[in-house]
Amino acid sequence: MTAADPAPNPRELILELVELQDRIDEVRGADPEAVGSLEPADAPQSPELAELVEREEEVIAELRDYRETQLRLPTPPSP
Repeated sequence: MTAADPAPNPRELILELVELQDRIDEVRGADPEAVGSLEPADAPQSPELAELVEREEEVIAELRDYRETQLRLPTPPSP
């Protein structure tokens, strides 16, 4: 996202995040190597799973940025 881009729509980001997490679960469930693995982070990832996880991290970062920039509460006036 560049400075000229509008602020992300948080509803769209949340929907995308849920869809990504659902797909990640599907891909992990279909991977026979990942089933029963105690350390899934150590298991090799398929290219699709790596791409999904990377996008998930980007969406989470965008939501955090939105929280920090758009939901900042005004400072109460001094007495």
